[in-house]
Amino acid sequence: MMQKRPAWIKPRANEIVITANIVVVNEDNKKVIDKDQQQMWVDPYQKVLAVGSVVRDIKVGDIIAVKPDRFAKYQEQKSRVKAAVDGYEKVLVGYDFPIIELANANVMLISDADVKFVVDGGFCEDDNTCMEVDNEGKCPCGADEC
Repeated sequence: MMQKRPAWIKPRANEIVITANIVVVNEDNKKVIDKDQQQMWVDPYQKVLAVGSVVRDIKVGDIIAVKPDRFAKYQEQKSRVKAAVDGYEKVLVGYDFPIIELANANVMLISDADVKFVVDGGFCEDDNTCMEVDNEGKCPCGADEC
């Protein structure tokens, strides 16, 4: 029997539905054939897909920066350095992002407090090519043309 998945969700109050884009690279930032050498993490910049009724200053279509520390998972390990105090220290072991599987895509359901900032105007690469321009047609990186 197939598992049912919702086609879409509506966020409540101060919650936001965002994309769950994953970045896959290796140490040399090259394409990897061996999957054991890949490193995967959630892209810190995600697109807003839906907002709850009380969310302010964030709207559908915005690009936001997610606070990854809100989803950090720690483990207590014995420490020789802190042995005199309590003997343990918290060590970061990974991140647990709230990824939800929908019928057609994976998304994240986060709170508006999990947002660092809204990207205003898009992104520019090192070679001055930009993903988006502002409403006046100017490149956000300051170049005359993108």
